[in-house]
Amino acid sequence: MAGDQRRTRKLTASKLIAQAPKRDFIKFMKKDRQGLDSHVLRFFARLDTNRPIDMDRCFIISFFLSDDTISVFEPEKRNSGIVHGKFIERSKIANIGGKYYSAEDLFVGAVVNFRSHQFVITDADEYAMTYAEKHRAAYR
Repeated sequence: MAGDQRRTRKLTASKLIAQAPKRDFIKFMKKDRQGLDSHVLRFFARLDTNRPIDMDRCFIISFFLSDDTISVFEPEKRNSGIVHGKFIERSKIANIGGKYYSAEDLFVGAVVNFRSHQFVITDADEYAMTYAEKHRAAYR
């Protein structure tokens, strides 16, 4: 009986210890920063809302190709009364269907939902546009 309790505690304790997520190392090596290519797709977005205070808020959505993570940043807007900076920390984000967002889900005009905040992508940087042109078949 005592042995079973010890084994149960040991198994329970091992599940409680936080472990780093498993990453696709080959993808990471191919898509990690190489010279001036950062392999980060950056998009400009706004909140899709009817609240007047939130209508003028601008955001930068960064999609990291090396590990399919997303971060959302709000640039400083003087005298707005809204705290700027990191809006959503870099992590994998699942869409409404339960699948994780991929690069093909992000394009100009797309409406995306990150952690109950709905964004409309309004523009993209030059690297994101050239990436979409090179991988045109995936964006259809």
